[in-house]
Amino acid sequence: MRRKCPKCLSNADVRIILRGMPMEEPDPNIYVLGGCIVSDDAEDYVCLKCEYAFYTHKKERMLRFMVTPDAIKVIYTPKPDPWQGY
Repeated sequence: MRRKCPKCLSNADVRIILRGMPMEEPDPNIYVLGGCIVSDDAEDYVCLKCEYAFYTHKKERMLRFMVTPDAIKVIYTPKPDPWQGY
């Protein structure tokens, strides 16, 4: 499904902004390069026709950054201290 630009309403010229260091050349019909710095508040799409950069739908954006309790448990489970008891 193609996104529609909220400014000019074009859907043929909207591309996903790809950030980071891609391993290979991305498909120019789908992506544009957005630089190597990845930020949580950076725009997700850009319209090539009017050069307007915009975010995904707010609900989709929130789901992208949600962390489940199981993931927190994995991240913050302390490892046993090998020197404990000596």
